[in-house]
Amino acid sequence: MAFAASSHIRHRDIWDLRWITRNPGIDYHNLRELVEQKIIDYGAEKVFADGLARVTEKMPALVEDAEFLNQMKRFLPIDVLEQTLERDLFREHLAQEIQNLYRKTGFITAHTV
Repeated sequence: MAFAASSHIRHRDIWDLRWITRNPGIDYHNLRELVEQKIIDYGAEKVFADGLARVTEKMPALVEDAEFLNQMKRFLPIDVLEQTLERDLFREHLAQEIQNLYRKTGFITAHTV
């Protein structure tokens, strides 16, 4: 969730957030509480709130950005890239998954995205 609170785009966080969504036992309520505590610990309430625009408004554009793919090429094997990020429908689904993660934790509402 640091993605929304970061002052700059960390493309790897997008992939990591997707990994979180793949966990079938995720407890969204607990996740929200942990994130809220971190936000308070770092005094990042305003930064986090402002950063939610990156999730709600800019996520589709971020996953389509060439810089995102270039950064992920450093971390992912070629076969994974070919099966995921090099496919248009996967990138669309990825943006939706990240938005849904923030929605399920209650940080954004269905009306926001």
